[in-house]
Amino acid sequence: MTGVTDMARDLVLHVWHDQCEVGCSLDWAHREKVPPQRKARRIKVLEEMATLGDIARNGARTYPDAEAVVFENTRLTYREFDNRTNRLANVLAKFGTTKGDRVAILAENTHKYLEVYVGAAKAGLVTTPLNFRLSRDELAHLLNESEASVVLVGEGCDATALGLLNEVKGVCTWIGLDSKFGGHFYEDLLAESSDVDPLVAVGENELAVLMYTGGTTGRPRA
Repeated sequence: MTGVTDMARDLVLHVWHDQCEVGCSLDWAHREKVPPQRKARRIKVLEEMATLGDIARNGARTYPDAEAVVFENTRLTYREFDNRTNRLANVLAKFGTTKGDRVAILAENTHKYLEVYVGAAKAGLVTTPLNFRLSRDELAHLLNESEASVVLVGEGCDATALGLLNEVKGVCTWIGLDSKFGGHFYEDLLAESSDVDPLVAVGENELAVLMYTGGTTGRPRA
């Protein structure tokens, strides 16, 4: 399994460069060629994208029933992906986030990374992916430095997150991606939220993702 920063990079690159061929597939075996006319249409949609949120918006408008996301047993059409990311954007707004706030995700590889990138972008927020292989001290440093106000925790990272609860200063909300954590479960929150696009004004040059990289010495840096 690749490190989270590699996975994040591959996700974004695959969406932006290969969406004209297929939907966003995290399972590379599912990639397939499409007819030239469909490829041309997807290239046009790609050219119209200005922000990460536009990936879901434009895809849902142009080919709503086409497969957008494939990860293990999960398959989502562009309409479903757009609805889920709208719901997430509204969930994050409900927790009091404002434009420019940081939303961190601590999880092993999952399609929900893509939902967080796009959903947070729709709300005008900045996603901070955290490498689950880092030590607790390193993760605490990143959360404090990034000033994340929301942290989404994936399966297998619960114990690490529990150890961080008293070590980070600005986190107001913890959400479990695969089960309840910090009193909140991702799927329950999405089910209770509106699927209407919040339509937050986001410019193409605004920050969308804050990534940290680390070497063999010192702490990870943005």
